[in-house]
Amino acid sequence: TDLVLYDLKGMDSYFHTVNTGLDNKLILDNLRKVGEFGGPIEIRMPIVPGLNDSQEELEAAGEFLASIKSIEKVKLLAWHKSSDKYFSAGMTERMNVDIIPPGKREMQNAQMAISRKFPGEIIIP
Repeated sequence: TDLVLYDLKGMDSYFHTVNTGLDNKLILDNLRKVGEFGGPIEIRMPIVPGLNDSQEELEAAGEFLASIKSIEKVKLLAWHKSSDKYFSAGMTERMNVDIIPPGKREMQNAQMAISRKFPGEIIIP
């Protein structure tokens, strides 16, 4: 594989379970294992206000990501409503649809928080 794209939605196991319906232990373990292979990894992390955008959560993500040397880039993605996608798939959205997507300032704050622990490239597309 030339590049592994890996989604990371959060570090706190409890909140990850509440927000996604699943614990994140396997997700984090698998990312560590992928990192052991040494190929380049790009992390894609949605930033969801009130769920994974606290300073503690973002710094924990940065610290974890810094421990995996083959991560080349972290791409921070502003959360957006996806109700239509869930509806078309016959599913019910688990997220609070009243969440307001993060603005430029919130995204820059997330970038700064992660960069306190992760020395690599962090971009906001």
